[in-house]
Amino acid sequence: MKILHVGIFQDHDLGGDIVLKKGFEQNQCQVTAFDYRKLQKQVGKDEMNKQLLKESEGKDLVFVGKGEIISPETFRIIRKRNTLTAIWYGDFRPKPPPWLVGLLQHTDFFFMTSGGDTLKTYAEAGIQRAAAFFLNPSDPDLVKSFDLRQKKSGVLFTATPYYFAG
Repeated sequence: MKILHVGIFQDHDLGGDIVLKKGFEQNQCQVTAFDYRKLQKQVGKDEMNKQLLKESEGKDLVFVGKGEIISPETFRIIRKRNTLTAIWYGDFRPKPPPWLVGLLQHTDFFFMTSGGDTLKTYAEAGIQRAAAFFLNPSDPDLVKSFDLRQKKSGVLFTATPYYFAG
């Protein structure tokens, strides 16, 4: 499978897009990374969207991590070419942001790291074909490269500063 992985590859080694790209490659997919934020800073939003259209030609899947500056029109054109589109969204917000609603209308598969009623709210906001809960990806090999202390427990607790998260 030929995948154009549109994501954020410059933030840190443990970023979800970096981990997902590695997983695709381990499953024998031919992956082209497209760092949309980095490119947008270099050439602007319109030119980034044009280059995204060009890079998506001949791909089986355009897999997007977040995608807040990608034009819904770009997604519409990609799908019109019979290329599958997917978005994975790892931010927790009670309601879908307007930019995401625009993309969902042209998305085949939507994966979100929130489930239940939150996922249902997002799914109902767009006309995508399928929506599913998706765990935050992790890669033990990458984590080990940052392991500075002796592990004392097999459990990790995390939290959020967002008031609406409960």
